[in-house]
Amino acid sequence: WLLRDVRYDGGEKTRLEANTGCGYVGYDVAPWAVVFGTIGGTAAQSTESDESGDARVKWSAGIKLNLWRLDIEDPAFLGGRCTLRAQGEFARYESGNLDPASFDWTEWYASLTLNYELFARKRTDYDRVPYSLMLYGGPALSRIDGTRESAGGSRDFEGDNVVGLCAGTDLFISHNLSAGAQLQHYFDEPTISASLIYHF
Repeated sequence: WLLRDVRYDGGEKTRLEANTGCGYVGYDVAPWAVVFGTIGGTAAQSTESDESGDARVKWSAGIKLNLWRLDIEDPAFLGGRCTLRAQGEFARYESGNLDPASFDWTEWYASLTLNYELFARKRTDYDRVPYSLMLYGGPALSRIDGTRESAGGSRDFEGDNVVGLCAGTDLFISHNLSAGAQLQHYFDEPTISASLIYHF
């Protein structure tokens, strides 16, 4: 669920709201790197539109990097793993038709997060539920550029704020199945996402 303040050419501010659902596929190219892609659909509207147009395609490609890791063994009650991770992603969104409006925009996204994974059970005990809980947060960058088209004409827009924060949690139901939630905030309105990921 995306909410972002954007500005048209000329400076007028509006709010872009989009609901997106997509599938995710990632591949471990190295123990410290995952390349991934998503594809799905999105329906968007702006302040000027009372309702969203028809859903159309959304796709993205990106990479996740594990930059640093520290295992904490002592004290036992803090036992877990700290990691520093970076992510970069390019996404393209399309939504709607000319009635009430259609939207086409791209987003360049990057984040650097400090992660703390608290193992709920012994790391070798794969049969316990839950397996672990990960909390993370850090700075994020998001650049949006797009076009809104309606019966009244076409207008270009870009994100009002580029720098923000992201934070989230992943609950590992088992060592290879996780459910997650993330909040991004660019000092305007929150963007919220949820995920369910199975690791083969």
